[in-house]
Amino acid sequence: MFAKKSTDRPANKSDTPETVRALAAAVPMTAQHQMAENSLEALRRQFDALAAEHSALCHANHQKPDSMLAKKIVSMEPQLSDLRARIVKNRQEITVHRAQRARNVAEMLAPTRRAAAVLILDLLDELDRQTDLLIACNEELRGAGDTEAVFLNQVPCVTLRDHARRLASA
Repeated sequence: MFAKKSTDRPANKSDTPETVRALAAAVPMTAQHQMAENSLEALRRQFDALAAEHSALCHANHQKPDSMLAKKIVSMEPQLSDLRARIVKNRQEITVHRAQRARNVAEMLAPTRRAAAVLILDLLDELDRQTDLLIACNEELRGAGDTEAVFLNQVPCVTLRDHARRLASA
């Protein structure tokens, strides 16, 4: 039904959300991605420490104005701005790395995702058959005079069916 890619792992009917999470977690970050994540974490720690110190100095200067404190506060602001700019640049780099990893995870999970979507479609078909049977029973009961019979007239799975069809054909 679907052409297999060389990187596809076979779908397993015993897959659970836990096995899917484990599969996704097994997709490694590239070394560049890991370095960028570590760099961002270090930049954030530096920024947080400097910002906390800046805030404390501002508070102290507000409580008791001091020209030396004011000079120190002013001297810290370019450092804070530089760290902010470096964090923004690093986030942009990480976004690219995360997008690539997401594509790798999607490729790893594709067979499981397709298999689950196909199974959902099969189950929805069975639900439709059983719903038709229930509707027919209710129509006959109403026709026979039972005005209290609960009447079912549609299957509330249209959105799920459309989504599953798209996933099954991906």
